[in-house]
Amino acid sequence: MAAAPADRRLRLVREVVAELERAADDYEEASPGLGDRYLAAIDRALEVISAAPQRWPRVDARHHRYLVHRFPFSVFYRFDETEVIVVAIAHRRKRPCYWAGR
Repeated sequence: MAAAPADRRLRLVREVVAELERAADDYEEASPGLGDRYLAAIDRALEVISAAPQRWPRVDARHHRYLVHRFPFSVFYRFDETEVIVVAIAHRRKRPCYWAGR
């Protein structure tokens, strides 16, 4: 029996945490408060993904992509019955597919 969405654990790979912090710092430096708005948009994206990970399109055999609202970032993830694994939070115009080996 598959786990209910609420039972799925959300896991960010180590590199994602660094990417997230770097982008938030860059936004905050550009405009005070913008880093916090970026982090809030990412938090909302992760909530939405966790609730229904199958909802967003696949970009390859294993990964799905969610487009973050108000910021030019995509969340790339995969999932199974027990967890959602975020493998990248990537800027849509910089270094495409750099995360593919994760």
